[in-house]
Amino acid sequence: MDVGTGTACMLEAMREGSKDAACFLYWILSEEGRTERMSDVMDAIDQSVGEGHPMSMLCMADALSKGVLVELNEEKAIGYARVAYRSLVSGSEAIFTKLLWKAGTDEMLDELMAVSQEQVSRGNLKEGIWYARVVIRRKDFENGFEEALSLLDKAIEARVIGARAYKVRLLWEEGSEDSCREMVKAARPLVNNKHDRTMILVGKAYLYGKGVKKDPSKALKMFEEAEKKNPELKKELEPLYRKARASKDKQSM
Repeated sequence: MDVGTGTACMLEAMREGSKDAACFLYWILSEEGRTERMSDVMDAIDQSVGEGHPMSMLCMADALSKGVLVELNEEKAIGYARVAYRSLVSGSEAIFTKLLWKAGTDEMLDELMAVSQEQVSRGNLKEGIWYARVVIRRKDFENGFEEALSLLDKAIEARVIGARAYKVRLLWEEGSEDSCREMVKAARPLVNNKHDRTMILVGKAYLYGKGVKKDPSKALKMFEEAEKKNPELKKELEPLYRKARASKDKQSM
């Protein structure tokens, strides 16, 4: 069955009252940027939301967060996404966590950390990254550092994309000599793969002598490699270049 035939079948099922068909059409049409039939789909979803259908609530949460034929309303979006998440709707954790992060209040971030831990306990290790992101955002290393590190290590062991990069950043942001030393070690695989942001952090470690012996020449090399990998970082790197070159000149005097 091709996409066109499948969509036609779902439209017919939606007209016959299938709530799941309406949800299927919402995701297909919104992902493809198609507006035809979307008004009918949103009417069906709105009716299903009123009847307490969790999957429809997730669709409505997405629509409210993006303004898809409805007025933007992030507070309502979070409420609907929360119901969908607690009802174990597949994929709800991804939308719910992003909405909590975007809201950014202390209450929402506390809930995000709890959801992150809950998801890891269910085996969804990639969601553990959110806990670390909150700790970094709040700079609450005294209370959340060890748990964030533990969740990231589990994610790294499971080869979750991005987990090691967040561990490197977490260790750097914590800022102690021990953390910076561990950061440089944790960063090695990413440096070998020319991960631009990680190379910048390792460069800073060499520039300021945090966790490693101060070496402005190595710092410059890291910054140059980062820019080579991502030329858009040039402006951001300019002040670091100046500091590294000045430090290098001072050492040579």
